[in-house]
Amino acid sequence: MLALSVDEQDRMAIELGKVETNAKDATEAHKLSFPAAGKVVFTIQKRLELLKSSVDEKGQPKKPQISLATSLATYWESITKANGKSGVKLNNHWLSCAQGCIKLGSANAARGRVWFSGSFFRLDLDA
Repeated sequence: MLALSVDEQDRMAIELGKVETNAKDATEAHKLSFPAAGKVVFTIQKRLELLKSSVDEKGQPKKPQISLATSLATYWESITKANGKSGVKLNNHWLSCAQGCIKLGSANAARGRVWFSGSFFRLDLDA
């Protein structure tokens, strides 16, 4: 390092600063993605519940369309499987965001809204 010129050392210091800034920005973006990811997990969880249910949305009896033993994690991995590669594991932070909106109660869900990190999201909007 000492063999580098002062200008080269300065350029390296500037580049190192950029790397740190980019890493901080990526970390912040990753953290900010949790509420949106929670919305997706919540939607997939509701779809799984409908597939496992013996009653359709109108209250009529139906056969479950998927094994009752299918967990959300297993279902998630089956959805995210691509090109012969195993699926993506369900992230615990995404799941906690989804669980947070479920614990909020059905009143808001009945109105088509779900609470995520300080904001209501409409369930009828495409992601």
